[in-house]
Amino acid sequence: MAVTNFEDANIAFFTLISGGAAYDITLPFEADSIEWWNNSLYATNSSNLSGFWSPYLTDPIGGGLIIARGTTDLTSTLETTNGVTELSDGSGFADNHRTPTAITAASPPVVTSNAHGLSNGQFVRATNFRATPVADATGMYGLNNQLFQVGNVTTNTFALYYPNTNLQIPYDTSAETAFVNNGIAQFTLVGESLNTENPAPVFQYTLGSAIMGSDGNRIIIRAMKGNVSTNLGDVGA
Repeated sequence: MAVTNFEDANIAFFTLISGGAAYDITLPFEADSIEWWNNSLYATNSSNLSGFWSPYLTDPIGGGLIIARGTTDLTSTLETTNGVTELSDGSGFADNHRTPTAITAASPPVVTSNAHGLSNGQFVRATNFRATPVADATGMYGLNNQLFQVGNVTTNTFALYYPNTNLQIPYDTSAETAFVNNGIAQFTLVGESLNTENPAPVFQYTLGSAIMGSDGNRIIIRAMKGNVSTNLGDVGA
């Protein structure tokens, strides 16, 4: 096996002072390995000194190979709970769908969608408002595939208006079938108001208590992603 370049390889190296509890880190790449060293405990017996994590470990969720200092030698333990846990897949694609949990029969109708992140004047299209199959019926069928402009925005609600009317002509759902909160119907941010550039991918990891040690410990961390990962198989076969 030969590695000819490092153009796609990534390394993140940083230090922190532990607060004595698990801590989340964010990386701009999905790590092939994370290593750590507790600089404060290298001369202390009965302490976790360093360790290694990889998604290829037997127990990658909360896992880690922990190196500890005994009174006479070093020992290793395969941590399965309080090592490293990957929190997100880092797809980098913005989620522009909003799932309503309530819609009032009113003019304008008020949509509840917790922490929706929309702003007054943005455009949304209603989708998946359907009557069949009966088990998936959503109510408010007249909204389906219609374009709306949102107004009266609060953190968890927004109202629906006809588009390009300067939020002066509200849509009316007073005659609609009552909305059913079953997680199927959606509002999707569309058009020029989308104005969204998908962010660069990020990956989050929790460093558990087996890594973070005690409050005040100085932890050195190195995360790496190689440009090539090759399974050499059983080289003794």
